[in-house]
Amino acid sequence: MIRMSRVKKLKFYSKSFLKSLFQNVGTIAAIRKDSNKIE
Repeated sequence: MIRMSRVKKLKFYSKSFLKSLFQNVGTIAAIRKDSNKIE
């Protein structure tokens, strides 16, 4: 049972990590677009 909970936790953390990573990439892309518009 301990192993199962650990695997579930790892999966949950990896999913949340990927979500935040994609969000960061999206915000960076938006900022780059804005900077390009200003120039």
